Amino acid sequence: MTDITMDPSERGIIISKTGGGKTAWMKYVLRQIEPHMKIVIIDPNELWLGRGKGGHAEDWAHERRDLGTVDRPRLIDEFNPKWHVQCLQPDVDGDEEDPRLAKVCYAILKHENVFVYFDESEGIATATHVPRYIRRIWKTGRAHNIGAWVGTQAPKGIPKIFKSQAEKFVVLKVGDEDVDTAAAIVHAAKEEVADLGRFEWLYYDNKSMEHAVWNPPIPFEEKAKQPA
Repeated sequence: MTDITMDPSERGIIISKTGGGKTAWMKYVLRQIEPHMKIVIIDPNELWLGRGKGGHAEDWAHERRDLGTVDRPRLIDEFNPKWHVQCLQPDVDGDEEDPRLAKVCYAILKHENVFVYFDESEGIATATHVPRYIRRIWKTGRAHNIGAWVGTQAPKGIPKIFKSQAEKFVVLKVGDEDVDTAAAIVHAAKEEVADLGRFEWLYYDNKSMEHAVWNPPIPFEEKAKQPA
């Protein structure tokens, strides 16, 4: 299996259809980062906790004294520099941007030394518009030792700024309509993308590789940290 080094100065994109393993794959990777730097998960679809809409249920929000983990992040409305892993579930259902997301992004830039994962680009950005505070994270975060990855179910809608600034790319199973786009992004044959099995993935680093390489499923369960 490819050994991925998560340098905070780099940017990454992970592409997968719904249920294709994107969140499980990132949880595995973020568990490796968790001991070394603070993590903020931006979860517009409210799926990170595995409970769909309403993932911020009371049993997660009340009477907790821990600092948060990848599997049980502290749910926030604003960034807390004391917590290790925290998760914002911005409201993406209305016509206006959720001001909490802007506030969290600017706080991260001010704090520095944070890894940010946007679990879905759709809803917080479009192919032609990325809010200024997300652009700041993506373009200038390197100078503040801020790592940033973004996940998407719709590779055709990935903003150009995400693709142009990213060095690392991961593709899991995608829909038939997205095979050509995903293959082009990671410099792979269409057949390689179309034939991906459950949790199999293609990895491409544009600084060191000419084309993507196939990888077997990550043993997600072996690394899972069960809540006490």
